[in-house]
Amino acid sequence: LQTKFESSLNQGLQGVYKSVACVNLTQVGSVKDKPKGMISSVVSKQQGWGREAVTAEDLNAAWKLPNVGGLAGVRLFLFVKKDLVAEIQDIRISSKFTGVGGVGYNKGGVGVSLRIKNVGLCFVASHFAAHQDQVLERNADYSTVSGALELGKKGIELSSQFHYVFWMGDLNYRQNQLKEQVENSVATCDYQSLFEFDQLIQEKSAGRVFYGYHEPEITFAPTYKYEFGTDTFSDKKKRVPSWCDRVLFKSFPGLDIGVKSYGSVMSVRSSDHKPVFCFFDIPHPILPSQDISPSIPTESVVLADVVISELAINLVNTVGTIISDKSVEVTFHLPHIHGFVSSPIKVPLNESYSSPELKFRTRVFWDSINNSWEFTHLIISVSRLSGILGNVTDRKIGDTVVSITEILSKEVGFQNTSIFSAQLIKNGLPAGNCQGKISIDTRSVSNQLYPQYSQQI
Repeated sequence: LQTKFESSLNQGLQGVYKSVACVNLTQVGSVKDKPKGMISSVVSKQQGWGREAVTAEDLNAAWKLPNVGGLAGVRLFLFVKKDLVAEIQDIRISSKFTGVGGVGYNKGGVGVSLRIKNVGLCFVASHFAAHQDQVLERNADYSTVSGALELGKKGIELSSQFHYVFWMGDLNYRQNQLKEQVENSVATCDYQSLFEFDQLIQEKSAGRVFYGYHEPEITFAPTYKYEFGTDTFSDKKKRVPSWCDRVLFKSFPGLDIGVKSYGSVMSVRSSDHKPVFCFFDIPHPILPSQDISPSIPTESVVLADVVISELAINLVNTVGTIISDKSVEVTFHLPHIHGFVSSPIKVPLNESYSSPELKFRTRVFWDSINNSWEFTHLIISVSRLSGILGNVTDRKIGDTVVSITEILSKEVGFQNTSIFSAQLIKNGLPAGNCQGKISIDTRSVSNQLYPQYSQQI
């Protein structure tokens, strides 16, 4: 099995012409029994299972395995092209158990984040609650993992601080149909008729899970539950065939992710699940910062004065959110400038035109070849002035992301003002709305380049 797994993965990596690959392995069932996981016949019985099965040297000489993240039942392997290793910064790993009592080893999630040339990437692998009727538990697992993973900037919502987030794993959402009905549709490859009964699609459409994430169109058979060693759905326990194994993604505004392919591998028969794969083509914006490459012309780096004003914060009545607060604290972060955070300002709730102005200067990149701006974003973080009952660790209300680039004029040397409105997110779910006005001025600084990076912003 190890040879088959390495061969399949190596073929996949051979076909990847870009930079990064991420592999999730989920251990299903008990190792001491007959093999039930993708690599369960070659894993150890210790918590470090999976490390022996995948090594970059065995897979492809062009790839390097800089890190492995995991909890007891989930492993996440991050591969990068060797010629890109020097560009990687801030690799971080975090995990969260969501099993019985919040500590059960077999359910939860693990995340790995990194920056490549100041572009933030995050990969999350998870294994949610099983069984047909555990929809609310699966939703809760998602929210718990999303809020508990400590990656990137401390205290910033997972989906609001990385340019690209990819979430994969055995999410365990099922089909709300009879087994025979699903099998009849699969027999004729009528997968679209199954979508309206898919629990993940239902819950996501209702805004109860994976808010703001996207999933490529499914064009393959349900990935669970099969007889071991076959491509036949199992009759044991009458499990309804379902797409338990999924891949979802999310990106900052304006950064469109291209899906190259999304499918399953029917030839892997060592589990009652069929593994899934997804290849993406993502734009790589050139983000000016203190780490600007010498190959980027310095005349392309422009300073921009940014003014945020007329903020209005409106909260929704969600668990843990107090809507009786009179004011909130708002800070701003620049994801491409590591460590940048503005001084907090106090904003009255549900009132506009009364918040103080916030001014700062940032660097933006002008693409003189295409006469356009590269994407630059602003993270807005909203917190209570004090925690619940004095609990200062529970001040967070939510975060959101606004594109600065979409407000900029098509040319250097102009002032632009635009109204924005964005959804606040906490623990992966909507927590309120943030709206206001952004003014961006490149007139007074359009000729001031930033070759020395000496000014603190």
